[in-house]
Amino acid sequence: MNAKCVVLAADSAATVGNKIYRTDKIFKLSRKQPIALMFYGNANISGIPLELLVNEYRSRVGDRIFNTVEECVKDFIDFIEKGGAESFTDNPIITEDHITQQVLSLIYRYWNELTNEVFRELVGKMLGESYETDKNLNEVFKSVKGDFEVHLENKLAVFKDCVDQSKVSVIAQKIEKAIDKSFLEEMSEIDSRFEFIEYEDVIVELIANMLVSGKGLDYTGIVVAGYGSNEYTPRFYEYAVYGLFYDGLIYSETYKAKIDHKNPSLIETFAQDDAVRTYLYGIDDGLIEKIIGDMKEILYRSTEEVVGLADATKYSNPLRVLNDGLIEQFEKDLHNYTYSAYKLPTESAVEFLSKDEMILMAESMINIMSLKKRVSDEEETVGGPVDVAVISRNEGLVWIKRKHYFNMELNPHYKGCKRDS
Repeated sequence: MNAKCVVLAADSAATVGNKIYRTDKIFKLSRKQPIALMFYGNANISGIPLELLVNEYRSRVGDRIFNTVEECVKDFIDFIEKGGAESFTDNPIITEDHITQQVLSLIYRYWNELTNEVFRELVGKMLGESYETDKNLNEVFKSVKGDFEVHLENKLAVFKDCVDQSKVSVIAQKIEKAIDKSFLEEMSEIDSRFEFIEYEDVIVELIANMLVSGKGLDYTGIVVAGYGSNEYTPRFYEYAVYGLFYDGLIYSETYKAKIDHKNPSLIETFAQDDAVRTYLYGIDDGLIEKIIGDMKEILYRSTEEVVGLADATKYSNPLRVLNDGLIEQFEKDLHNYTYSAYKLPTESAVEFLSKDEMILMAESMINIMSLKKRVSDEEETVGGPVDVAVISRNEGLVWIKRKHYFNMELNPHYKGCKRDS
């Protein structure tokens, strides 16, 4: 972003399980105003495609005008929660059946992950002990089951003091009602050694705590950018939307920024951005972690050797505290340097870039990430056609690149139609 415009760029890859699909990630949010939405992460919210929610919202808003982008964002969030109704319980789009299905899917996935974790621990114990009879193996398994129960209790303890347990109790009752005989049969097929029904109460309580706190849930990242009627420079708001559940929509505002005299330009990346961050900051995040980790090990090891040689064990703890402070300061200095030496000059240059240069820059960043995925052994979770849109106060939203699911030459009438999307 700079004072002239905001440029949005997004790839087309959406990952569902082990499959990668093509999807649209940039949408016009208002018919009358230069406000657009871009998303990353889950393409669905509580089982409903975000594209459907955006199109329905835009249709219902019609010619309504918002004074600020923030007003528009909050109105859209309210629409996701209530679907235009007075209460989320009457939402005609995300119904209670959708909520129930999402909760059951969450339980299924969570239980599957837990049992896999325990199975890996069981294998580790089997390899670590010598056994000759089934009796020995059964003893190992009993030990692992005992550890599993402690593990569940420890997970619950994390929530006890930071979550409203009265809300948890209400949500847990609703989850219990959603669990029927067919679901229990399905759960029993995951792992015959661990009967879900034995742990049903504690799993229900854990899921209820997760739904109240928002912890451990997948989310859809939403970025809304543009201009309200009273705003003369662009701004954007980023939200994490976890979904609509029994207690309402779970979401949080994660970041916001605007162009003004203090911040004349901005570059912001979302989702899978490691290659772009390497370009912007001059160093890979993983390499920074490696440097910090090695520095810790070198300092601690050398300190212990010096203490041992000097026979001064009484200084061991004070020196360790000193080392921790040195490492913390070193990490801060390193981050400050990479920002001031690399990102700040690049970001400052954006203040003076023309629209076509900003377009080239935004698209190039997507291509850098896509290329990294393509020429490595990683899954190509970034790729496909790149969509690019420019939003300015006077020209509105202008598509620079946009993929279509049909051949434009076969649909000449489409070019002449007034479009909302």
